[in-house]
Amino acid sequence: MNKDLSYKSNQLDYKLNTKNIEYPITLIQEIKINFNDPLDFSWLKYDREVAVNNNNLIISEHYQNSVKVYEKKNNEWHYLQTLLPETLNGMDFKGFFGTQLSLSQNTLAITADEESGCTHCKNNAVYIFKKNNGQWQQQTKIYSPDPNDLPYFSYFGGSLDLYEDKLAITDVNVHVGDKPRKHLYHKNDKNWDSKGAVYMFQEINNSWRHIQTISPENYNINFGKSVAIDNNSLIVGGNHISRNDNESSYGKLYVYQFENDKWQKETEINITDLVKKDAYYDSSFANSIDVSNDTIVVGYPLINYHGTRGSSNNNFRDRLLNIESHLDQFGHVYVFKKKGKKWKKQARIQAPKPLQLDYFGSSVRIANDTIVVGAPGDSNQSPGINSDNDNCQLPSSGAIYVYEKKWTGWRESAYIKSNYPQKMEKFSNHLDSDGKTIIVNSNDIHIFNKTDESWKKVKHIKTLPFKRSK
Repeated sequence: MNKDLSYKSNQLDYKLNTKNIEYPITLIQEIKINFNDPLDFSWLKYDREVAVNNNNLIISEHYQNSVKVYEKKNNEWHYLQTLLPETLNGMDFKGFFGTQLSLSQNTLAITADEESGCTHCKNNAVYIFKKNNGQWQQQTKIYSPDPNDLPYFSYFGGSLDLYEDKLAITDVNVHVGDKPRKHLYHKNDKNWDSKGAVYMFQEINNSWRHIQTISPENYNINFGKSVAIDNNSLIVGGNHISRNDNESSYGKLYVYQFENDKWQKETEINITDLVKKDAYYDSSFANSIDVSNDTIVVGYPLINYHGTRGSSNNNFRDRLLNIESHLDQFGHVYVFKKKGKKWKKQARIQAPKPLQLDYFGSSVRIANDTIVVGAPGDSNQSPGINSDNDNCQLPSSGAIYVYEKKWTGWRESAYIKSNYPQKMEKFSNHLDSDGKTIIVNSNDIHIFNKTDESWKKVKHIKTLPFKRSK
């Protein structure tokens, strides 16, 4: 393990406050879009995926098998078109199209789950769309290149990320190797199956080619639970699974660099090297990650300091005995900076008023020296921007924290709630940002733009109630 990543050698922790907030936010535009669903599963609207990059904004309605595209013109967002999957095998069935999105410039990747229509299998695919002459058109469709990736438990496309001509697609449930894959693995089996893999693709002569498969080593699974790529840096979230019942499993982060036409592992970052010796840790570290240039942001939404390092996550009795400590899951975000060829911990950020079950760090984005952090468990009932965070009467209404890079470190620049916060809304559970625009899904779609030194809410895409078909 790289000792530069140790907790003691990098005491650059920032506890931020909300005083003297610099950036006012105002609502200047509102539109409505109509979503009709044949089923009365209203909770699904909270599960939309969103993506934004420059003048393109994407909203998935995967329970309707459609993806809606917006375009910015004259500093306002306008609906452009709706993307749909192919009709397969002559059947009027389209899988969960849009369960994952990734957008880079004028290229869009979309995951479609259970795309074959089979009721007992998952034959996932990733669609690639290109924007040409102002319209988005399907370029190709990618399936798993691994011959051992049997359809039954495939999670191909469970996480994905695009950067220009580079595409990373994960499958946390695939076994990469010479032996045939089993459906189950056993903890005492030395040859664990279903470790996970990241498939790297590159666009060459307008064709996406599989150039490399990256898989973990030793007792590591859920490799690819999160993935992010920027320029020549690739980061992948995974879990180390303990083979000792007296120890905890834990999350970890893998860092790769693209050199000599190949992705090569540069280092690993384990949560066990970052927390205090008496701290509880678990596998939620690196559930959310992002990278921009020479900075990595890692969410750890379940962290607390009331457990004992090494306590078991797997024993049901232990979980009951430690239930009080598990409730104190307020969350942290770690920031790593690359210096030379080494990644060093630059900061550990937490909410200025951390509360139980905030899940701060459940989603993270970084771009243009701006970090956006989601805290879907935030229970503040005060609406709007930079409101008082002492009225905690709405469990899981959710909130967003925005941080700007200043010479003194990372400084909080905005605390954002829904204009009409609701219980279990989980505002910020799905968000994206390109550093100039923030898009967040909750009961509605909320869009914020940064102009000069101000963050402004520029659009509120109001969703109408779901309708049950007769």
